[in-house]
Parts: sequence; C-alpha cells; structure tokens
Amino acid sequence: MAIEVEDRAQRSAITRVNADDVRVTVAAPAARGEANNELLEFMGKVLGLRLSQMTLQRGWNNKSKLLVVEDLSARQVYEKLLEAVQP
Repeated sequence: MAIEVEDRAQRSAITRVNADDVRVTVAAPAARGEANNELLEFMGKVLGLRLSQMTLQRGWNNKSKLLVVEDLSARQVYEKLLEAVQP
C-alpha cells in the first residue's frame, strides 16, 4: 500500500484512506529512521500483524512509502484501515 507520512505529529494516527494512498501521522521525527520504526509498529497494531509480516519496500528516506504486508488480503487491509481512521 502507498503511504504518505507526516512526522512530528502529536500522535500516531491514520487520517485518510482512499484508493490511491493512506495518510498517516507519527509522533517520531524522521531522523535516524525513528519515524519509519514508529510507522511499522503503529501499522502492525492497526493491522494486527507482527513486524516480520511487513516490509517497507520503498521510501526509507522520504515521506512517500510503499508498505508490503503478508497474510492479509487487500480487502482485509482496507477494512482495517477504514476502521482506524481518525480525523
């Protein structure tokens, strides 16, 4: 799934889900990969997955990321993300 990440937010949250991408905020800064680590931990909680079931395929150094998840269908991922959206 394509993810747009905003770092240094007040809290980690999913703020938008659409057919093109998912918008996620994380509290950690982008420095030293902290935001990426927090993103993976947060998405694991939202999707009910272990870190070993998710891989950042692209985007370690920018705000646009590509997250690959195992053991869930695209529909299951979409439904879990929609349930977690916070305005």
